[in-house]
Amino acid sequence: MSRWHAVLPLLLCAVSSSISGPARAEGPRGTYVLVPPEPTVERSLRSNSFRTMYLNRHGGDYTPGNNNSSRNTTAVGPGGTIPPFHLDDDRWSQFMRCMRLQYGHYGINITDVDPGETVHIEAVIGGHPGDIGLDSSVGGISPFSYDCRVIERSIVFVFAAIYGDRVADICAVAAQEVGHSLGMDHEMLCEDPMTYLTGCGAKYFQDKWVACGEYEPRTCVCGTAQQNSVAHLNDLLGPGETVP
Repeated sequence: MSRWHAVLPLLLCAVSSSISGPARAEGPRGTYVLVPPEPTVERSLRSNSFRTMYLNRHGGDYTPGNNNSSRNTTAVGPGGTIPPFHLDDDRWSQFMRCMRLQYGHYGINITDVDPGETVHIEAVIGGHPGDIGLDSSVGGISPFSYDCRVIERSIVFVFAAIYGDRVADICAVAAQEVGHSLGMDHEMLCEDPMTYLTGCGAKYFQDKWVACGEYEPRTCVCGTAQQNSVAHLNDLLGPGETVP
């Protein structure tokens, strides 16, 4: 049995067992697969001092293996083919603006041009979970290191087709899945993209210390009692360019 097949059922079971009460979201949800820590990538291997986030609207063929965004190998599923983003150029531009609002305050380059061999985190935006052999309840998925270390060549999937034309929802799921690859857990704050909670409007990273959890508080994966998305991203990425 592969590591992925062994870990994912346990993870989804743990998440599902904590769901209760009126805050429970209907429909697909983003999740993560716990993976062992990977070797640190030297900053000199990146294009500059910033990390790079590639938002892929073109889809592609993905195979199981160690996370490598330049080789299209992923540790989060049995593999398959993701079709291109299903909406038009205007909706893609809206999505790009939304992701730059989410992450543009921090030291990470956001692009929809394939960086090739440059070390980067890739978010594949398109298709359905079944395209790579996942259950229909999965709205997005990312690897998540046991020690909350950055997965420098991570590939995350955001199954945009299941959200129709709801660009804000696609953006929120993408922000969360990239956040997992940057070492952030789910948290109990409705206004933050790293949450499962709904019904509070648009989600942006919040400068608040809150408990981790899906629908009930729990200890964060890395053993801390609370998480602060803005503090984590500032410490990890540093400041970026000013975002209006």
